Amino acid sequence: NKSKNNNNGIQFKYPPYIPDHKAFALKLLSLCEKGIYGTRINDLKVDFKNCTFLCIRKSGNLTLPLPIETPCGPKNQTCKNKDECVGYIPGC
Repeated sequence: NKSKNNNNGIQFKYPPYIPDHKAFALKLLSLCEKGIYGTRINDLKVDFKNCTFLCIRKSGNLTLPLPIETPCGPKNQTCKNKDECVGYIPGC
């Protein structure tokens, strides 16, 4: 299982059912920022089982919900029905 790269050589550790790793990371970052300077995300801190991600901010970290359309399983599950979501361990 290979992580997908973007043009800057950044490797993301998202599951294979996330079709565009860079676009997904940018979407999470935009949700995280919401006008706050100095924010970032950690691709290893995206919890596909619970549909949350960690927003790292200077003022303190914050766990935010993933958008409901986010894939969260290999069988087309989405965060709309969190009970159907499965956990993901990078590299497995």
